[in-house]
Amino acid sequence: MSRFLLAVIFAATSHATVSVSELDADPQIWKGRDVVVTGEVVGDYSPRSDVVWMQLNDDAYVIAPLAERETPSGVNSGIGVRIPAGLFDETWGAPGGYDVRGPILAVEAVFRYNSADDQGDTFLDATAIRLIEPARPIEQRPASAVRMLIGVGLTVGAAGLWWARRRRSPTSRWHLRS
Repeated sequence: MSRFLLAVIFAATSHATVSVSELDADPQIWKGRDVVVTGEVVGDYSPRSDVVWMQLNDDAYVIAPLAERETPSGVNSGIGVRIPAGLFDETWGAPGGYDVRGPILAVEAVFRYNSADDQGDTFLDATAIRLIEPARPIEQRPASAVRMLIGVGLTVGAAGLWWARRRRSPTSRWHLRS
């Protein structure tokens, strides 16, 4: 689902659809405002007594994780999200990691910037969450034979240099025997 379609879905609310980079660029503008951020849940769910914390990434890897693309595409971009326990749904699936693309969620929230009530943290305080796509396994690309050969060659070369240097060292036991 595109960001445009999400913007249309949430147009009836007073929430502005933004990215994490927009929040980071000028957090004072967004402080205390209702926003919608769409992204992938990564890392882990961290339940507390009445809330669950999670990390929501909205970078290029949401659509195509690194393992499914040819080259990297920028850096990771995400924000912490505090969810009231009643909004959390285990059916979203596992958070993203090496072998799982985490669930894609549209999070309606209040943007908390340097929140005095929360030890100066910056995060999204979720008020509603919509599941866009559940978690799924990541299709791993087969290892490149060329890259594997280069890796083996570099490892053998490094071991050879280490061995040659060790032989020349005056404290080497081989050197002392000569």
